[in-house]
Amino acid sequence: MKESAMPSEEEHTLIGSWRVVEFADLDKDGECVSRFGEHPRGYFVYDATGHVHIQIMKVPPLPRFPEANVSDGKPPTAEHALAAYNAYVAYFGTYTVDTRKHIVTQHVEGSLAPDFTFPESRLSLGGRYTSACSAISSALEILMPRCP
Repeated sequence: MKESAMPSEEEHTLIGSWRVVEFADLDKDGECVSRFGEHPRGYFVYDATGHVHIQIMKVPPLPRFPEANVSDGKPPTAEHALAAYNAYVAYFGTYTVDTRKHIVTQHVEGSLAPDFTFPESRLSLGGRYTSACSAISSALEILMPRCP
């Protein structure tokens, strides 16, 4: 979003919470891989100040780790920590909208996964969003309805 200008109608329609209902990576052979399950849980949230945050979780969720207790400072085993890391993605940053091309570009400032902190991610404004992320060598396909 432009910091000094009022959002256009298209920019304004993007503002809000979008629920992720499908998320698939294309592997090196062009095959779809749903690493967060067939129906992941998550949200893309765009605010009026030009900030975005995204969180996606694998479904079904992982069971509780019996050895871990966050309140007591007891971490999970390395195996459980890796499983949790692979079952969740989160990042945040800012975004800009190209109303002529109908593209939203996310400028990632921080992420759970250091390799997911790519310089930018472009999503087409429309029903089905496609994002090409060179840092993770894949294309992402995300189906998101607006949350009520």
